[in-house]
Amino acid sequence: MNKFPSLREFAKFGKFAYLAKLCQGLFKDFGACLAPFNAFLTGTGLETLGLRMERLCDNAQKLALFLRQHDKVVAVNYP
Repeated sequence: MNKFPSLREFAKFGKFAYLAKLCQGLFKDFGACLAPFNAFLTGTGLETLGLRMERLCDNAQKLALFLRQHDKVVAVNYP
């Protein structure tokens, strides 16, 4: 630990000293480590992502078709 003075306070973690420093400092400050409830919400959202994207694309296509038939709309750019 003499080589890395900033890790002295984490010496009790042995070879995991740098990981402990990350968890206490960088991860906490910059949000690189999810809280348990946030991880649950992310997992729940991923389960329904396919269905939500399918419905979003269907709605966008219906809207593009509707706008294409409207007199005041000059152009519709829908891929």
